[in-house]
Amino acid sequence: MAYRVAEGFCVTMYRDDLVILDTRANRFSFVNNVDLDGLNAELQGERGDLAQGLYDLGVLVPASDSPLELSNCIPHEGFEARWMMPLTSSSVKAGDRLRMAIRLARSMWFIRSATFETIRSALRSKPTSHMDHKTDSKWDWTADMALLNSVYHFDLSGNQCLTYSYTLVRHLRSKGFPANLCIGVRTRPFVSHA
Repeated sequence: MAYRVAEGFCVTMYRDDLVILDTRANRFSFVNNVDLDGLNAELQGERGDLAQGLYDLGVLVPASDSPLELSNCIPHEGFEARWMMPLTSSSVKAGDRLRMAIRLARSMWFIRSATFETIRSALRSKPTSHMDHKTDSKWDWTADMALLNSVYHFDLSGNQCLTYSYTLVRHLRSKGFPANLCIGVRTRPFVSHA
């Protein structure tokens, strides 16, 4: 039997580890030392214990067409520039700063009680407005980051990178930029970052 990922789960590989995110329960698990080629063969229908175990746990379901095929995430070492040298600008208008502070406060309130599933649902329910408005890949949105950075010292969410990313995505989408929220995971040692 071939498999696909069940609703409410996300599955990926990082190096030799299988990472499983249960977006409804807001929990993650990982399985160490997984043979990627062997797992992909099981996902395509070859008999094996790992895919069967994931099926028994409800992570996988039968696939009638296009079964899941995993690839290995390429590890990215280092930090993003926004944490090392945050962009700021003295030309940020007071009205824009106030609107961004309100957007940040709403995001903090939401993130404090949100699960991964509610975050994903919220972003699905608020797609990019007027999406064709700013699809130019050369659009410089550093001014938008500088605006968020100008109020970010008010963040009390306890989950800074997720709150920052969620706020920035919502802001950019409101301006017509097709932004997406991405969450990365490293398993050894474990760390996640949005």
